[in-house]
Amino acid sequence: MNNDIWECSDCLSEEGFPHLLWETLQRLGYTEPPVYYICEYDDAGAQRCEARLHIKGHPRCPEIKARRYTGVGRRHWDTTQKLARIASADYCGIFEEDIHNTPAKYFPVPDQTTPTWHIKVRELEQINRETPAYTKVLTIRYLHNLDNLFEDLQKELAAWIDRQKRTRAELNKRMNKMSHAIHQVKQELEQCQKELGRTQQQLHKKRRTRQTQLGGRTFARQPIAPGGRNGVPTYDPQRPYYDLNGYVPRESMTDNETVQTKESVADNSP
Repeated sequence: MNNDIWECSDCLSEEGFPHLLWETLQRLGYTEPPVYYICEYDDAGAQRCEARLHIKGHPRCPEIKARRYTGVGRRHWDTTQKLARIASADYCGIFEEDIHNTPAKYFPVPDQTTPTWHIKVRELEQINRETPAYTKVLTIRYLHNLDNLFEDLQKELAAWIDRQKRTRAELNKRMNKMSHAIHQVKQELEQCQKELGRTQQQLHKKRRTRQTQLGGRTFARQPIAPGGRNGVPTYDPQRPYYDLNGYVPRESMTDNETVQTKESVADNSP
């Protein structure tokens, strides 16, 4: 992803958590809005987005250092929304007492077991259900339930993504093993083919040597006389028997040169 293009923005042109974060930071004394660095890219055919949120240190409180947040999502919008939400909860926890008199008083904080948070909860419980202010209580409860639901779904999604990555890694590992095994089988097959070729050559040489050593005599028949049909001699009533003089001996099957026979001619006459 080093060659991808990174976009720099304050994301204040979009509605949602980036606006809420900036309004909260302004109430806490910040003078410069957060900066988002965003990069959209393709991950194995799926659209992905990585975002980095940078918030400078507090201008009047040196102990509050700059903070950075990093997140990955599907698109520009959902990734920056998640980062701004996380940062809002984080700063509400950092300035838990200072934020008590701001509109972000009831924003969720990462640690909801602190005494300050319990005081806020008791204040909400003391509001009479019959008063118009109770609408604020129900709205806050509704938003907190949505926030909890989002947390659960985000954890479940993260678990599925992690499982997918592990499955993909295991699949790639097995495919590499299979490719290596196929390569070995091909090499063994080539070796077997080479050995088979050498064996066939050796058998052929042995057969030729054996035929030469035996020196067996075979007979090669002279060409068929004219009058034959389709390679079959025509029957001649004057020569009812085979004439051995029509054949000549030769030394072997592999030698095409013929020599004159030294055997006597058989008498085929009756």
